[in-house]
Amino acid sequence: MTPHHLNHLAAAAISPASVGPAVRLVVGLVTIPAVLIISGEVGAP
Repeated sequence: MTPHHLNHLAAAAISPASVGPAVRLVVGLVTIPAVLIISGEVGAP
């Protein structure tokens, strides 16, 4: 966690309306590469 990330979290916490889209964005950015990596490792012979 860098101060830059903390600033984004603070901004999201301050404005509840932005939490939903921000969470979906973060989950997407984290989940998609993770799924690709995991599926690649699992699918590898």
